[in-house]
Amino acid sequence: MNDIDSSIKQILDEESAKNAHSLAKLRILGSGVWLLLSLYFGYVVGRLDWANPIPFLALYVILSIFIYLLTRKGTKYIQFLTWFTIIIDLFFIFFSTKASVADAPYPMYAPGFTLAMFLLFLLPMIGGSSVYPSIFGFILTFVFVTILMSEVGILFPVWVGSTGLVIFFSCLVSIQIGKRPIRVATEYEREKSKRKELSRYFSPTVADKISNQIQSFDTAEKKEVTVLFSDIRGFTSLSESMQPEEVVQFLNEYLTIMVHIIFKNGGTLDKFMGDGILAYFGAPLKQVDHVKLAVQTARDMFLAMKELNNVRELRGESNLEIGIGIHSGNVILCDIGSEQRKEHTIIGDTVNLASRLESKTKELGVSLLVSESVADQTKQEFNWIKIKEPLTIKGKKEKIQTYTLD
Repeated sequence: MNDIDSSIKQILDEESAKNAHSLAKLRILGSGVWLLLSLYFGYVVGRLDWANPIPFLALYVILSIFIYLLTRKGTKYIQFLTWFTIIIDLFFIFFSTKASVADAPYPMYAPGFTLAMFLLFLLPMIGGSSVYPSIFGFILTFVFVTILMSEVGILFPVWVGSTGLVIFFSCLVSIQIGKRPIRVATEYEREKSKRKELSRYFSPTVADKISNQIQSFDTAEKKEVTVLFSDIRGFTSLSESMQPEEVVQFLNEYLTIMVHIIFKNGGTLDKFMGDGILAYFGAPLKQVDHVKLAVQTARDMFLAMKELNNVRELRGESNLEIGIGIHSGNVILCDIGSEQRKEHTIIGDTVNLASRLESKTKELGVSLLVSESVADQTKQEFNWIKIKEPLTIKGKKEKIQTYTLD
């Protein structure tokens, strides 16, 4: 069980601690009642079979109280308690029963009673990050029941089959039951990690859908998406005049706002590049209106930037502008990187063109540039102004016709 994740082990140990605390209360109650009955029948009624176990039972009650106090420490002593309680319970039940056998009117019932008591205490101990204490407990049970069988004169071949099978199958059942919390906790932790990872890139709604579909990103796919690339103009020179903590504080504020807008419109965050943001729409879940969503996101980002500048003015800080480039086309959606670190991302000419369009916004004096494919697919929803001269884009043989919002 050494390969269990530490967080899962913590969950299991916490559950075991709760079980141990509840069992400790029952142990005090059970051993206390047993001691009181032994005192009554042993000294008042005069039954030796009840009187003989009293020293063992008295010590058992004291140790039960000690165990209860330890369980109040939470998971601090859980591994120790698991082993300790099994040994204490089995040994004291065994010696108490064995002490009464010699004077009991019906000694042949003692092994059956002992076996029932052992199982009663062993089964609640199932759980935690290890099944070894339970296995040890069942082995000890077999040894003690064997001794009691001999004490009451039941011959070896008579009992070994039935009793051995009961103990063996009880052990198997306990191991299977004990594995279930481990499986459940492992699955829970895996699901939690998966959702946490997805939440880095996708909106909560999209992340939930992907998680429920158990979608894998191991295989590269070609997808038609709309890519949005944004950048803060002049941020490099501005950051040189700021303290490092001021740069981090601003970027956290700015990026938090923009990522919220991207997620609100169902977009996927690909990566941050300093103050730059690469996002896309239409994947990993298909979005019929992904082009419209990308343009709407750009408009929302400009409005958010205007509000952020109002706040910055009140703080005596300078206004900032952003440029956004949008292009729609095919990309390759995949995990790339090394074995040590991989990144779920999009690659291809569509991404490069969106980045080139963003870099041209400052040169043309506009905040937004989109390709002709974006303008054509959204001309019913938005008023586009055609840039008079097609642009020469690095890496492109033909000039690209671009548009900006009215």
